[in-house]
Amino acid sequence: ADELFSAIESGKPAQLTEDVTVNETIPLAQNGETVINLNNNTLTSTITDTAENSTLPAIGEGQTLSITNGELELDASAVNFSNISVVAGGTLNLENVTYTTNGTAIFPRGDAAEVNIVNSTINANGYCLSTNAATAENHNVVFNLKDSTFNGGQGASDPYQCSLHREYG
Repeated sequence: ADELFSAIESGKPAQLTEDVTVNETIPLAQNGETVINLNNNTLTSTITDTAENSTLPAIGEGQTLSITNGELELDASAVNFSNISVVAGGTLNLENVTYTTNGTAIFPRGDAAEVNIVNSTINANGYCLSTNAATAENHNVVFNLKDSTFNGGQGASDPYQCSLHREYG
């Protein structure tokens, strides 16, 4: 985990050389792109994501998080809590990633939040992708989804069984 944090904090792309487990929040570059190449390894977090504590901070204005080539395993405190949050002007890129969570995988919100998922699989007990577009400030979220699989929900009687969720204002 030290090599991962050191690379990110120095502004360099991080490349895992083995499976890594983190127990603290992974930093993001204040501006620009943070790159994490999983390099066919697994990044696991021991943090149970809540509103006060998370594996990844919200990806905000001018920030991009790119995760590639491996497995991502994150834990959430509830099925409707999101592990990765993209806010207005932030961008998330996942490519060749298998991402598993017991919560909601990705929650973009705010004008121009962008999520790009290519050749990846998301397995979530909650929603794979969810946005709350009930208010105007949450409109214009962008999803670019290509050659990917989304497996969400817990069962036919569960209100979170839908892999993709969006609300209209």
